[in-house]
Amino acid sequence: MLQEDSVRNLQYDSDIRVAQTSTIEPIVYSQSTIITHPLSLQNENRKPLPIATVQLGDPRVPGAPSFVPSTGLDFLYGVPSIHIEQTFELHEYNGSSSENRFTIRSPTNETIFAASESSKPSDRLFFGALRPFSMHLIDKTHQEALSLQRKLAFGLLCCQPQSIEVWAPPGDLLGRVKETFSLFNAEFVIEDPHGNIIYQIEGPPKVLCFCRTEEMHLKVLSPDFVSQQGSITRIWNTDISAYTQNVYFAESNLDVKVKALFLGAAILMDYMFFQSKCSCC
Repeated sequence: MLQEDSVRNLQYDSDIRVAQTSTIEPIVYSQSTIITHPLSLQNENRKPLPIATVQLGDPRVPGAPSFVPSTGLDFLYGVPSIHIEQTFELHEYNGSSSENRFTIRSPTNETIFAASESSKPSDRLFFGALRPFSMHLIDKTHQEALSLQRKLAFGLLCCQPQSIEVWAPPGDLLGRVKETFSLFNAEFVIEDPHGNIIYQIEGPPKVLCFCRTEEMHLKVLSPDFVSQQGSITRIWNTDISAYTQNVYFAESNLDVKVKALFLGAAILMDYMFFQSKCSCC
């Protein structure tokens, strides 16, 4: 009896292991199986992919060309001007010195960068606007696009030449903005990474050193002072009831690295002429 049961079990097990012929026809795909776009889900509230797009010209104009920037500097591409607004928090109105923050906008009021200063409290206390600092500019993708480095500019009678360096990640020096010696006007040069002068900036007369002014208009000139390549102004903005610094480029398609140097020059001017008790430093 046991032997017959074993034979029956073996036969039953063999029937299970034999593949049965399927009557279902296989599915043949006539289209490419490569996924080229996300599947359409019923929930339309799904957030889009975090890819920033830069639109050239006025975004309110239908059909304006656009492109996807590969670096943070590309957000400056095509803009004819940039506008710098200093932002404040409530606790900063108590008179104590704090790290500065700025918002850099396009002519259409679109935020390009958010800039934040990094400095030591002791430097802000003892050196004021002459303090050394690092300033990090963050783009729309929440990544660092630029870095400004300023060394301590402390000298006798606030007359130490000042400068600022402009860097791009991961550590590329774009150039420097340096104050030069002049008897009558505060003058500056914009240098490339190799120290070659590529632009000149005519600053305010030095007679205004102890007569503080709230507005400013500076010309950015070619190295030979023949042609104007841009301007840096500081005027009252009635829309936000505050002063803003405005950087205008002679050409909207100017190299974005040069635009970054203009931006660094505007930040340096703000510290020298509008955040110090003495306008010459």
